[in-house]
Amino acid sequence: MIRATLRRLRQLFSPDRPEIEFTRVAVPEERLREMLCTGKKDIRLRTTAAGAVTAECKACSQALDIAQDGELLWFRCPTCRRVSFNAIANVHRDVHFSAKDGKPFEYEIFYVDDLPSPLQPPFRDG
Repeated sequence: MIRATLRRLRQLFSPDRPEIEFTRVAVPEERLREMLCTGKKDIRLRTTAAGAVTAECKACSQALDIAQDGELLWFRCPTCRRVSFNAIANVHRDVHFSAKDGKPFEYEIFYVDDLPSPLQPPFRDG
């Protein structure tokens, strides 16, 4: 799934298609929660019903730096400097899940090690 997403991102950022586009796909909530909460990944995300997002690098046990850039929320570990991102639309979904569950919604995501060149994290200090 991650490789397919990265392949799609490379296609989106090819010289022939410089604008990013988001696609919505209807997935039943139960299946989506299952996909999000299955498997061990690099970063633990936590979103509250109030919209607070926190992230932790599992390898470094460090809270991640978080910055919004347009429709993406970026994450960077201050120790290992690896990065990842999540669409703001996903954050809204996670807020909904948290409110519905009555507790923070938690799941894990991967770091993205091979970003397409036009897609750059917004962190100013490298």
